[in-house]
Amino acid sequence: MDIKIKNPDKKNKPKTAIFILILIVIGLLFFSLPFLFPNIFDNFNWKQAREVSGFGACKYDIKHIHNELMLYKEKNGNFPVNLNQLISKNKSMKGIPVCPISHRDYCYETNTDLTHFTVYCKGSFHKKAGAKPNYPRATDKSIDDVEDGL
Repeated sequence: MDIKIKNPDKKNKPKTAIFILILIVIGLLFFSLPFLFPNIFDNFNWKQAREVSGFGACKYDIKHIHNELMLYKEKNGNFPVNLNQLISKNKSMKGIPVCPISHRDYCYETNTDLTHFTVYCKGSFHKKAGAKPNYPRATDKSIDDVEDGL
């Protein structure tokens, strides 16, 4: 009586080869697209797309700071003197974010009795994204959304 042992590798070889062929075809298509459709890729403004995405990230950061400031006021009765107080008293903020385009700290201003604040991205770094200088910004009054200055 002969015992035949099946080799499990023989079954997987055709599937693996087909998978590798599919990956090669997808890769060739991906790298040939700029040659097949040059007008689409030549007219696309990569720098402006980077500016717009950086502006979106900046808006997100300011919205996050805005929310943390509102939570701080709920717990303490007033807004902090500076943004560094958010880190020391709040576990959800690991650090104060910086603008992804200008790589500068966000500006934070408050009145003397700490009842109102404004946080914004200082300068004209988001001009290419269509924003006014010193935007995006958020205040204690702009509870719903960050003002983008567009």
